Amino acid sequence: MSNLVLALAAAALSVAGTVWYLPAVAELRAGADRPLSRRVSAAGCLTGWGACAGAVPLLLAGVPGPATGGAVAAGVTAAGCLYAVGGALRRRELRTAARDWSELAGPAPVVVRGHGLGGRAARLAVAWCLSAVVLASAGTALLLMAASGRA
Repeated sequence: MSNLVLALAAAALSVAGTVWYLPAVAELRAGADRPLSRRVSAAGCLTGWGACAGAVPLLLAGVPGPATGGAVAAGVTAAGCLYAVGGALRRRELRTAARDWSELAGPAPVVVRGHGLGGRAARLAVAWCLSAVVLASAGTALLLMAASGRA
């Protein structure tokens, strides 16, 4: 498959992603009006879609496939890590709100559980994500060195 076809597919996918990344932009632009967990999750969303959109110029410039794939994999892994951290922050915010309401001796408001990973699973996901970023970067560097004849 040619780079042009892949670039067109990545561009079409990026345009279709406006359903997700435009609300994320609004979350970030709201600044301190939004909880930190929502802003971190929005940054993860933008990082993921930015990795997809960032593949378009790389493909059009003729950058080798492994380098483009490594760059996209690193961006998507970073997005997953930000999403996991956002989920952990959301759980901390929920615990803090529950503690504050219990101190007031009033009924706690109805809490809607957010998405994300919990506790040990979140730590494991972050560890796996960081490992994946390191391995993807090292693999890409080795492939580029092999392609240039230095390895």
